[in-house]
This record gives sequence, structure tokens and C-alpha cells, in this order.
Amino acid sequence: MIKLTIRTGNNTVSFPLNEATYFYGWNYPLKYEFISVLKKHFYRIDQSEYEHELLKTTNIMIDNQQLDLKKWKYYEISSNFSIENEFKLRSKSLMLKYFESALTDIEYEEIVSTINILFAELNEIITEKIIFENFGISIEAKVAELSLKNIIKLLELNLIKEEFLATGYNLEYKEIMLFQIKIAKTIAKINKLKNYIFIVYLPFIQKDIIVELNEAIENAHFIIVNEHDSIDVERDKVIYFGNEITSFSDDVELYNKIMLEYGAITTLEELDKHLNDFLTKKDNKITTFLRENL
Repeated sequence: MIKLTIRTGNNTVSFPLNEATYFYGWNYPLKYEFISVLKKHFYRIDQSEYEHELLKTTNIMIDNQQLDLKKWKYYEISSNFSIENEFKLRSKSLMLKYFESALTDIEYEEIVSTINILFAELNEIITEKIIFENFGISIEAKVAELSLKNIIKLLELNLIKEEFLATGYNLEYKEIMLFQIKIAKTIAKINKLKNYIFIVYLPFIQKDIIVELNEAIENAHFIIVNEHDSIDVERDKVIYFGNEITSFSDDVELYNKIMLEYGAITTLEELDKHLNDFLTKKDNKITTFLRENL
């Protein structure tokens, strides 16, 4: 199991990075702070003077090693995803990475080699047509050979839904989320030597989305950001953001925070049950205690 450690100032959180990990709980500002640290390091932003002066420098560790940006990549998935903007295939976009992955080695296809031979012949014709007679200066003009980069630039993308041309505004919430998740998983499947962290802003949990996220791909790690929905998930996949950060996978931390404070919980089996009640929004004395104290 991969361990991810995020530090901001004097606050540090470490947790196992599952295929699906939940950043759960009401304290969104605290989540925002730690997600910002992830983004900052993946986007290669240096520590600022402000951070040094206020002792708020940050760090990312994976398995107790500094984040290696050659091995790890980061993308975000949300309901604000714009099909129209993504289809422009701008630098660092999820859609651009998808086509770069899906079309890898396309320049070695026989048809592409044939087209490039024809382009070479076309370039000879172009050269003959633009030459200046009896003059020592000339213009070189040629059609560039097809390569992966050039082919992607030539793509004209359209969205098709139920056999009709559509726009991103024709997609339902579930469809726009699943569309991105499937793209993300395809990228990870093709690029097996890379590891990926996908932050998934999931304001409303739906079964089909969770099923898709839980279909494991070894090098794809989804961090699901949700505030308050009922979630039926193993507790070791949950990082709870409340009054402070609590990793529900850390038995020692849970023992110190809950079992010692609330003496009625005496075994890990009981703790599992009560945390499941807490995550699935069941009301009883212990879940009330957890909501008030975590």
C-alpha cells in the first residue's frame, strides 16, 4: 500500500493511498488547504517568502520519499468540467493527455507512413510552383509530416449522444463525472509506468459513479472530496476533516481519539460498526458524540 504524506506548516497528515480514498467531512477549508499543497507541488510552485517567514512551508512525501514528478501525475475531475474548453486540447488538459495516450505510436501506422510519402511528393510540387526564376533568393514551403503532435492538432472533436451531435450542456451530472473518470482510467491503463492522483470533487454521491471509481487500476488513485453525503465504504479509505484531520485507517489514532474518550467502545469490531453508522448517517448516542467531537 502506498503512503501519501502531506505537510503544511506544522500540520501533517499521512494515509494509505487506496484506489479510492475519501476526503470526507464538513471542514472544507481544511480540505482546501491540503489539496492546495498537492496542487502546488505537482504544478512546481516554489515555496514563497510568505511561507518561509510564517513557517508555513509545505511538503509532499510518497512512501517517505520526496514526490517524484517524473513518476507521478495529477489531474482534477469535477462537475465543472467543460467539454467545449477541453475539446480545444490545451496544454495540461485531461483531454489532451487522453489523446496523447490513446494515439501513442500512431505515426508508425502504415497509412500514416503512406500519407507522409505523399506529403513529400506534394512538397516537391509546391517547391516547383513557388520558385523565382533567375533570382538568388527563394522561399521554402512544405507540408509537415504527420506525427502524434500534428495529428492531434488536426483533430476536430464533436460530442455524440444517442447518435446526435451534442454539447457538454446536454450531459447529466452522472454522465459528466463518468466521462472524466473513464478518460482518467484509460490514461492510467495505457501509461503503466506512471502513477496518477485524480482529485474527484463529488458534491453528490451516486452509486454508478462509486462503482466506476472502485474498479481498481493499480496506478490510478482517486481522492474523492465530499462533505456530508452518506457513504457506505470501508473506514480505512476515509480521511475525516472535522475539527482536525483523522485518518480512519489509523487504529492507534482512533483509539486515542474515540475509544479512550468514549469508554463504551472497547473493541475494533465495535469501532468498525460505529464508524459505519457514522458514515451512513445513522443516529445514536455514539454517532452524535462522533459528530460533535471529531
